[in-house]
Amino acid sequence: MTLNINLLTDQTIFLLTAAGWSPERTYDPTTTILEPLTTIGWPIFPEAQRIFTALGMLNLNLQHLPPIPPDPRTTTPDPIALRDHLWYADIRIDFDPYEAFAMDDEDFIVYWSSHPLVHHHGGSICPIGSYHPWDTLLVCGDGLIVHGSPEFMNPAPGLVVLGSNIETALNQLAYEAVFFV
Repeated sequence: MTLNINLLTDQTIFLLTAAGWSPERTYDPTTTILEPLTTIGWPIFPEAQRIFTALGMLNLNLQHLPPIPPDPRTTTPDPIALRDHLWYADIRIDFDPYEAFAMDDEDFIVYWSSHPLVHHHGGSICPIGSYHPWDTLLVCGDGLIVHGSPEFMNPAPGLVVLGSNIETALNQLAYEAVFFV
């Protein structure tokens, strides 16, 4: 029930370690995450349980981390193009579903649960935390990791795919953090 460390990049491991994670870390989410989520109406399935056990309650506030070493396997995007994305300096990743925007909003539960992407990827969805100040991180029944934002931030709220599993999603978030923080 842990992360597959062989699928994580050096950048991802660096960020997770700075937040207090280790490959041996386990968290018991029963009373702090699982019981409250099921009370609200979110389903808990094996992949959600695995994520909560490995990452539950971790907070990666990237403003307070030391500089992230670049990964030599990636290329740096054009720095001029990045000027317009300075709002990423606010980036944080919380693996506490109660920090997630609208996770207890019935409209979002219905909307995200009935989204066609969810039906195509296991038929269930569960919030696992938040990304940035406004996006909710969610896991689909088959392990697909997506994020969704509220209407006032995005006129067409939807689900955006971050990765086919938590490890690839974490790598994507770490990749973005290197360039935007």
